[in-house]
Amino acid sequence: HGHKHDDHDHEERLAVEQRAADAEPPCPNIALALVAVLQSKGLVTNDELRATIDKVSAGDQQLGAAGCRVVARAWTDPQFKERLLADGNTACAELGIQASNKTCETRLVVMEQKPTEHHFIVCTLCSCYPLSLLGRSPGWYRSREYRARAVREPRSVLHEFG
Repeated sequence: HGHKHDDHDHEERLAVEQRAADAEPPCPNIALALVAVLQSKGLVTNDELRATIDKVSAGDQQLGAAGCRVVARAWTDPQFKERLLADGNTACAELGIQASNKTCETRLVVMEQKPTEHHFIVCTLCSCYPLSLLGRSPGWYRSREYRARAVREPRSVLHEFG
């Protein structure tokens, strides 16, 4: 959201995200080598790979929808927002949403952004990441460069995002 504040400017978010994504190397050679070996042994075909990728991509479209419902409810229902900030898992359960992964029980902590208070989460994307609630993280977020910078220079990265 490129705009100016009294004491600083903000770049367009898309430009910041694209720069981080561009810095990430292409598909690692090991992944390409693995596919080549699987194909050479006749364990998987290009058509099977494409079908699997298409299936995963179709499922991705539903990922994160639950998180959108939670945020929309918090915006429109102040009492729900209070419950969400106090206990994310219980508030999500009110909407029939499981806030933690089935494979790793987690406690969802919800932080409210305020004009003078910003929260910056740097996730390792381990098994506790609530995929069904938040959806897949974008490529730039998964990049080593972004996560390293976010830890080393959080204020600079936040400044770039606005």
